[in-house]
Amino acid sequence: MPHRWIMHLLPIAICVLLVCLTPPSVLGSDFQTPAISAKALQDRQRKEHDLLVIDLRDPAEFRVAHVPGSMNLPEPELAQQIQKLTGKNGVVLYCIAGKRTKLAEQTLMDHEIPNVFHLEGGLMGWIGGGLPVEKGAMRQPTEVDASMSSP
Repeated sequence: MPHRWIMHLLPIAICVLLVCLTPPSVLGSDFQTPAISAKALQDRQRKEHDLLVIDLRDPAEFRVAHVPGSMNLPEPELAQQIQKLTGKNGVVLYCIAGKRTKLAEQTLMDHEIPNVFHLEGGLMGWIGGGLPVEKGAMRQPTEVDASMSSP
C-alpha cells in the first residue's frame, strides 16, 4: 500500500526538517572531542567490540531511527549512568544536530572518561552517508553488554 511507504519515510523526513530548522550556532564545529565520520564509525564497529555508541536523544526519537548497535542513554540521564561507560575502547556520542552531544561531551570530560568522539553530523550525518538505521526500542542492557564482549 502506498501509505505504508509514506509512514516509513515520515520519521526520517521529520528528522531532516528538524535539522534544517536548527540554528547554525547549534550545528557549529565547537565540539570538544574529535569527530568520527559515519563510515569510519561503521568500520570501527565491525572491528572493535568494546566501542560504545551512545544515542543521546529521548527514547521516542531513538525508536524512530538510530545507528545500528547504539544504546539509548538520554543526555539528562548520562551523569547517573557514567559507570556504564568505563572500561570501553572508546565512546561515540551523537544526537540529531549536536546540542545534546556538546552537553554530553562536557559531562564525560568532567568524569575523565577517555577516548570520547562525536559522530560527525550526528544521526543526519549517518543517514546522509547512506548507511542503514535500526528502528525500535533499544536492546536490554544485558544484551548490549553481551554483544560488546563477544569476539
